[in-house]
Amino acid sequence: MDNNTTLDAIIARLRPEKAETIRNLITDAVAKQFGPTADPADVKRFLDDIRVAQSMSDIDINYAEHYTDLHKAGVDFMRLIQAVKAADKDYK
Repeated sequence: MDNNTTLDAIIARLRPEKAETIRNLITDAVAKQFGPTADPADVKRFLDDIRVAQSMSDIDINYAEHYTDLHKAGVDFMRLIQAVKAADKDYK
Protein backbone atom coordinates (compact mmCIF):
# COMPACT_ATOMS: atom_id res chain seq x y z
CA MET A 1 0.00 0.00 0.00
CA ASP A 2 2.93 2.30 -0.58
CA ASN A 3 2.06 5.61 -2.21
CA ASN A 4 -1.64 5.21 -1.48
CA THR A 5 -3.18 8.68 -1.59
CA THR A 6 -6.35 7.61 0.21
CA LEU A 7 -4.38 6.12 3.09
CA ASP A 8 -2.18 9.22 3.16
CA ALA A 9 -5.29 11.41 3.39
CA ILE A 10 -6.57 9.36 6.33
CA ILE A 11 -3.24 9.61 8.13
CA ALA A 12 -2.94 13.34 7.44
CA ARG A 13 -6.01 13.98 9.62
CA LEU A 14 -4.60 12.14 12.63
CA ARG A 15 -2.68 13.46 15.59
CA PRO A 16 1.01 12.97 14.78
CA GLU A 17 1.66 10.74 17.79
CA LYS A 18 -1.07 8.33 16.60
CA ALA A 19 -0.30 8.30 12.87
CA GLU A 20 2.19 5.41 12.70
CA THR A 21 0.11 3.16 14.96
CA ILE A 22 -3.06 3.81 12.97
CA ARG A 23 -1.27 3.34 9.64
CA ASN A 24 -0.08 -0.07 10.88
CA LEU A 25 -3.58 -0.99 12.08
CA ILE A 26 -5.07 -0.09 8.70
CA THR A 27 -2.35 -1.91 6.78
CA ASP A 28 -2.87 -5.01 8.93
CA ALA A 29 -6.65 -4.82 8.47
CA VAL A 30 -6.30 -4.58 4.68
CA ALA A 31 -3.95 -7.59 4.66
CA LYS A 32 -6.35 -9.58 6.84
CA GLN A 33 -9.41 -8.61 4.79
CA PHE A 34 -7.99 -8.99 1.29
CA GLY A 35 -4.80 -11.05 1.53
CA PRO A 36 -1.55 -10.57 -0.35
CA THR A 37 -3.18 -10.18 -3.79
CA ALA A 38 -5.74 -7.53 -2.93
CA ASP A 39 -7.75 -5.98 -5.73
CA PRO A 40 -6.87 -2.26 -5.69
CA ALA A 41 -10.54 -1.35 -6.18
CA ASP A 42 -11.52 -3.33 -3.06
CA VAL A 43 -8.76 -1.68 -1.05
CA LYS A 44 -9.85 1.76 -2.27
CA ARG A 45 -13.47 1.10 -1.21
CA PHE A 46 -12.25 -0.10 2.20
CA LEU A 47 -10.11 3.01 2.68
CA ASP A 48 -12.88 5.28 1.38
CA ASP A 49 -15.18 3.86 4.07
CA ILE A 50 -12.59 4.77 6.70
CA ARG A 51 -12.36 8.31 5.30
CA VAL A 52 -16.15 8.65 5.48
CA ALA A 53 -16.09 7.42 9.08
CA GLN A 54 -13.53 10.10 9.96
CA SER A 55 -16.12 12.72 9.09
CA MET A 56 -19.03 11.10 10.90
CA SER A 57 -20.44 12.52 14.11
CA ASP A 58 -20.37 10.49 17.31
CA ILE A 59 -24.08 9.79 16.90
CA ASP A 60 -23.50 8.46 13.39
CA ILE A 61 -20.62 6.29 14.59
CA ASN A 62 -22.79 4.91 17.40
CA TYR A 63 -25.52 4.11 14.87
CA ALA A 64 -23.00 2.43 12.57
CA GLU A 65 -21.77 0.29 15.47
CA HIS A 66 -25.33 -0.61 16.35
CA TYR A 67 -26.14 -1.42 12.72
CA THR A 68 -23.04 -3.62 12.50
CA ASP A 69 -24.20 -5.55 15.55
CA LEU A 70 -27.62 -5.96 13.97
CA HIS A 71 -26.05 -7.15 10.75
CA LYS A 72 -24.26 -9.88 12.67
CA ALA A 73 -27.74 -11.13 13.58
CA GLY A 74 -28.19 -11.88 9.90
CA VAL A 75 -29.94 -10.84 6.77
CA ASP A 76 -33.26 -12.18 8.10
CA PHE A 77 -33.22 -9.53 10.81
CA MET A 78 -32.60 -6.82 8.21
CA ARG A 79 -35.55 -8.12 6.19
CA LEU A 80 -37.67 -7.81 9.32
CA ILE A 81 -36.50 -4.19 9.77
CA GLN A 82 -37.33 -3.45 6.12
CA ALA A 83 -40.80 -4.98 6.50
CA VAL A 84 -41.48 -2.93 9.62
CA LYS A 85 -40.28 0.23 7.86
CA ALA A 86 -42.39 -0.48 4.77
CA ALA A 87 -45.46 -1.03 6.95
CA ASP A 88 -44.93 2.18 8.93
CA LYS A 89 -47.93 4.47 8.42
CA ASP A 90 -45.66 7.47 7.86
CA TYR A 91 -43.36 5.70 5.37
CA LYS A 92 -43.68 6.95 1.82
